[in-house]
Amino acid sequence: MQPLVATPEEGSSTSSKVSPTQRALQVMGISLFLMTLVQTYVTIIGLASRYCTQEYDILVAGPLVVLICGFGVNGALGAWHYGLQQPFLAVLSTFGLEFFYVTLKHANSLRQCRPIEDLDRLQLRFGIWRSLPFAAMTFALSLRSILELTLCTAPATLSVIGQGLQVNNTLEWTKAIRDNDITVERLTRFHAFREDMNMSGVGDAELQEFREKFASLHDSLVGAFWKSCHCYKSKWKLKTGTFREDRSSRWAFSFFVTEDDDELGGIAQGKTLAGNILFNEIILDRLKMLNESAIEKIKGKIADLAPIFVTGWKDALKSLALQTASWPKIVDTIWKKLESPQSKFRKHGPFEAATFLEQSRAYPLPLLGWEGNWDLAKSSLGLLTSVMPVVKYVRKRRQVNFLWVVSHAIVDMILLVQTAICCITATSAAHAAGAFQAVAQAMVEQIVKGVASHQAESEFGEAYKTGTQTKTAQAMRQMLVRTVTQEAEHLGIQLTSAASDLMISPSQLLAAALTIFGFCIISAGLSHHLLKAPLSVQEHMNASVCGPLCFLGASAEYTKVCDTVRTLILLRSMLMTTILCVAWIVATSLSEVPMDFSIRFYPALMLNRSTWCVTLCAIWTTACVLHFVSGYLAVYAVEVSEEDKEDADPDGFDYEGLASAIEKSQEPRPPVVNAAYGTFTHP
Repeated sequence: MQPLVATPEEGSSTSSKVSPTQRALQVMGISLFLMTLVQTYVTIIGLASRYCTQEYDILVAGPLVVLICGFGVNGALGAWHYGLQQPFLAVLSTFGLEFFYVTLKHANSLRQCRPIEDLDRLQLRFGIWRSLPFAAMTFALSLRSILELTLCTAPATLSVIGQGLQVNNTLEWTKAIRDNDITVERLTRFHAFREDMNMSGVGDAELQEFREKFASLHDSLVGAFWKSCHCYKSKWKLKTGTFREDRSSRWAFSFFVTEDDDELGGIAQGKTLAGNILFNEIILDRLKMLNESAIEKIKGKIADLAPIFVTGWKDALKSLALQTASWPKIVDTIWKKLESPQSKFRKHGPFEAATFLEQSRAYPLPLLGWEGNWDLAKSSLGLLTSVMPVVKYVRKRRQVNFLWVVSHAIVDMILLVQTAICCITATSAAHAAGAFQAVAQAMVEQIVKGVASHQAESEFGEAYKTGTQTKTAQAMRQMLVRTVTQEAEHLGIQLTSAASDLMISPSQLLAAALTIFGFCIISAGLSHHLLKAPLSVQEHMNASVCGPLCFLGASAEYTKVCDTVRTLILLRSMLMTTILCVAWIVATSLSEVPMDFSIRFYPALMLNRSTWCVTLCAIWTTACVLHFVSGYLAVYAVEVSEEDKEDADPDGFDYEGLASAIEKSQEPRPPVVNAAYGTFTHP
């Protein structure tokens, strides 16, 4: 005998048919979420063990802090949601374990592939507070690897000089190149430097003092940069090119470098051309801004030095005009003469073939074997896919075009991630730029002393007149010897501090985490104050990370939300800009470095291009405008979609459901008989 009356759940199971594809997708989604949850626990335990047993490393501390903070906020929001009404679930959500309870409770609905609000809310919260921040941190670390490639040129430069000076404590770098079957004797720069120092005219006592000072400087700097920039991850290989290409793009702190020496651009190639151009710009600017006493000392030597750089009666007239010109004009004229292709100071074998080192961090792609910087590609793809839970959440409630929602979600996420990256690296960039300027200032002081001394004409004049490699090198190496001997301690402190800041200390990570959390609190407070729709704290906090567009999926009354969402999108970009400006103002004020230089320093090294603060600000402004426009279009698309739905169904009645019910009522049914104890069908 058949059951008397079917339960609602059984009735729904018999009336609705689930296709194998739907069931497979349901199982796949649940399995992926479970794997992600387990992976989070395993990753936190693994990173925590490495953090406790190894030396501090940002590659370990960064993801660990992000995962712990995200997991903590996710648990706190879950506990807040369940509250005192469901204390058991509140405790489970604190540890991220309510997933198992929800799946067991709604097992029948899962088998029928019906939507479960608790599970959707859990997956959205987990995606926003765990997956999205972790993807952002992975993307930031992949960008950091590009910067590290360029900065690793500094310890490589010092190690080549150390080998040339027969300083034997260059273990990290020499071991690294030997692992790649390379010896320092195969480098043209090594032989050129050793020959220059042997014929530099420096006395034995002064040369011995220089070696001792350089050994001390080398020990502190190479170890600090090698660790903070993870130079052990670089792969080194020999390359043949011109000597000019070597000194401009594979060497640090080179003089008289121009854009014609090598090609600008090229990400993740470790070239230093843009950095050397910046270095020369600083020296030129510092020379123009000398105090009056230094200018008076140098001007007294202009009459002796000017004939060195000019020949012939026409150039003699230019020399006379040069001596009576303003100081910046004098500096510009002499500097342009020295950096011109015809300058004998630049003819240190510029067109001769040279063998030098090239570094990369590329590795072959599994199965395909394609070699490249796949870390950046993978992290970029992970960052883009991390916004998909938000997009699905909005489109589940609003039937809107996928393109508008995902476009704004991606732009919003890129802006948020760049804000976080710039805030975290502001202090490091300011200190690194300050150390860079300290080296340039030390060089400027030695130039002033050299030009103002009585030996200026004999040193620079003979070198320039003869134009030989030896004589030109003598003048430059003598200045190097004086700079290292007199400024080694000061430069060591500046550069070591900059290398330490590159590690992003725990205090800096904590400050960055508090700044980002403050941004979330302010964003949630603004949305709570401006939005009239009744929304929970969890929904406000979720929107503080993934953007105000999330409110379109959280509120059923879209007419009360759309105008406010537009305002919140505009306020969000303004808030990110404000936080960014405050972070850079504080960082530059503490390091006493001009803000425009500290802002453009890291982008120039990463992109190997001459960047300007105005250009970077224009790019940021364009991104903010694009952020607002894409958000406005997404909200407009939602409004149009909802209006079309209302036009098709003005009174809100479900006519399609009524028609389906009528069709089912007209289907033939088996005859029934009325009995005393209920309704039965004929056997």
